[in-house]
Amino acid sequence: MLAESYYETEEYQKCLNAIDKYEGMNIVTFRKDHDFAKTLTIGVAAANEIWKGDTYKKTAEHYLDLILKNIETDDWTLRYVAAESYMDLYAKTKDKSYLQKAYDLAEENVNYLIDEQYAKNVTYLAEVKKQTAKKTDTDATKKEIKTYNKWIEEERKKELPPVYEPLVVNCELLFGLADQLMISSSEKKKVNDMLHSGDTPLFLTEQLENEFWFDSISKEETPEITFKGSKVDIPTNLLAQGTTIKVTVISGKESTVNEDWMPNIFLKMKEALKKKGYIYCSFKYGEYAGERNGRYFRDFTEKSFKEFIDNINELVIVETRITGDVRPGRDDEKWLNVILKRI
Repeated sequence: MLAESYYETEEYQKCLNAIDKYEGMNIVTFRKDHDFAKTLTIGVAAANEIWKGDTYKKTAEHYLDLILKNIETDDWTLRYVAAESYMDLYAKTKDKSYLQKAYDLAEENVNYLIDEQYAKNVTYLAEVKKQTAKKTDTDATKKEIKTYNKWIEEERKKELPPVYEPLVVNCELLFGLADQLMISSSEKKKVNDMLHSGDTPLFLTEQLENEFWFDSISKEETPEITFKGSKVDIPTNLLAQGTTIKVTVISGKESTVNEDWMPNIFLKMKEALKKKGYIYCSFKYGEYAGERNGRYFRDFTEKSFKEFIDNINELVIVETRITGDVRPGRDDEKWLNVILKRI
């Protein structure tokens, strides 16, 4: 839409005028207007650039209401962006009803995304499907099949438990908001049942399975990791797909750390995206890079993220926004929210 072009050129008032004009056309459709919903997220950002106080609040509320009316169950990304916008409204107004709306959206997302995690678990736990040679196959073909079957067995041994990142991101949001809202015991039980009602764990990685559980007592044990010359053995229940292993090599007084992982992740995200598609991501605001609670994190500022993303072709920054952390005791922490577009 025209509004998107205006936003990219920082003509925020024209962006909002274009959205209002489209809305005023009263176009009758027999389906939800997903493209309009995506444009409305840009409208919220544009309004935040030029308006303050009640004017911004009323506009953001109206646009968010329209977004939610024009998305389907599988539009979890737009629900997540809407939840972030409600959190921003809370930060500006201290009205906890906005936190509740964000919580409800996160809970809806988690409930929807669970099935995909279970589907990935089923694929991971299924027996390896070997190829069978036919009697009529040549000796060379039979040898190739035998080599393939051996290779696929070895790959399975090294394959890590799957983690559906959209589910993890929404679980983190849900639990953070739950702490801030001090949800009831019955609500905690409802979430626990949603995440852990099956006969098998939702997350096959022990750390994640223990992390997203209300009122759970998690025993921290020393991981049984061994190093033998040139080989490191790590139990698979401590790892998952996408796990980053940071290696520090110490020689005398010098140490070298290998942790160059972010570019590969964004390259994979870009390849999974259609042309003109969008990526939403958020990072803790700052320059820190390292471990927190056994997991590796990379923080960014607007400047450092732009320098980083400039090295990845076909991805451009559409919007950046800094928001506060709604979790208890973290009022001073900020988050960098970024919307990227593949061109």
